[in-house]
Amino acid sequence: MATIDKRISPRTGKVTYRARVRRANLPDLTKSFPTKTKATQWAYSTEAALLEGRLGEASILKKYCLNDVFDLYELDIIKRLKDPFNRI
Repeated sequence: MATIDKRISPRTGKVTYRARVRRANLPDLTKSFPTKTKATQWAYSTEAALLEGRLGEASILKKYCLNDVFDLYELDIIKRLKDPFNRI
């Protein structure tokens, strides 16, 4: 579900529109735009990409860091090696 928020800067009075797309089990996707039309277009295209599966996996992968990958490697791959301590 996409929502568009109107934001007014307290210092400059400049108006921006923040588009937020939220899906279950995925992090929120947000982006700010100078016009409401551009924010709405981005929200619709992002929602379509999520429904087609183009953005879902990429956003899930962002929450993993290299240390997590090494831990997964250690748990899965090293156990299958003949001599795991000499192969690292």
